[in-house]
This record gives sequence, structure tokens and C-alpha cells, in this order.
Amino acid sequence: MLKPEPASALPDHARLQNLAANVPAMLYEYQWQAATNVTTFSYVSPGCRDLLGIEPDFFQHAQLADWIHADDLSGVKESIALSAKTLQPWEREWRIVRRDGETRWVKSTARPQQQPNGDILWSGLIVDITTAKQEDAARRDVEAALRQSQATLVAIQKLAHIGSWEFDATTQTVN
Repeated sequence: MLKPEPASALPDHARLQNLAANVPAMLYEYQWQAATNVTTFSYVSPGCRDLLGIEPDFFQHAQLADWIHADDLSGVKESIALSAKTLQPWEREWRIVRRDGETRWVKSTARPQQQPNGDILWSGLIVDITTAKQEDAARRDVEAALRQSQATLVAIQKLAHIGSWEFDATTQTVN
């Protein structure tokens, strides 16, 4: 039986293709063309299939509005424009709308590079943070319910003219 070649034995190009195809994220190159003021994705990894439910070639003609949630689109565009102006790394969280209609939260990080012709090319990645956003929302809901419960307890104690105390077993004191 033949053993598979270790990834390190692959030629560099094949190795990078393998990496891009298996990273649990969407790798991309996004380009702003200075002469025409047009933006395009010059590269999108196969990770877009899992993230967006679409093939990489979709991005050859896609606009940001084709997949970014309408409520987040202007903020994403403004932050990209600021990164283009300052050439500072770009980072943003927003919602996407998959082809099946599902909305997910994503986070993208990219580094801009000014090209000799004045274009700006961002190399970056987009990762799905939906689960983290859902967990954060659930935690906030629990904290809000706890604060409301504590406020209700204090109000009831005042109405009933009763209080509460704590016993510290270590110091044998009542607080």
C-alpha cells in the first residue's frame, strides 16, 4: 500500500492550493483599481463554499451587496475606504446572507498593499463567528435576567421589611 506524500513534499504551488482548500475560512485578495474606482476579488479560496454556500467563481462578478447583509453594507464599505486611505490593516465583523438565505456572522482581517500602479490589494481571510456571537448574546441575556432577578428580590425585601444575610463559614461571621 502506498503512503500519501506528506504535505511538505508537495511543490510550493500545490502545497498552497491544498492549504487554501482546507483552511476553515475564506482566504481572499480584494483589489481596488485606482484608475477605474472598481473593486474586485482577484482570488477567493474554496472556503467560500462552506461559509457562503457558493463557488469561488461567483466572486468574479459579485458586488459586496450580493452577499453582505444590507444593514451592514455601508459600514463595511466605509471601513474599507478608511483602510485604503490609511493603508492600515482592516478588521471588521458583519453579517452575511448565504445563498440558502441563512444569515451568519463573520469576521474579516486583511492587510492592504499599495501596488506600483496605485491600486490597493488586500490579502485577508473571513471566518465564521456565528457561534461565538450566539454564545455572547445568550450570556448577555442570562446576565440581564440575573440583574432583573436581583432587583426584584431587593424590591420585595423592601416591601416586606425583610432582609437577607450571608454566613461566612471561615470567619464564623454573619454579614
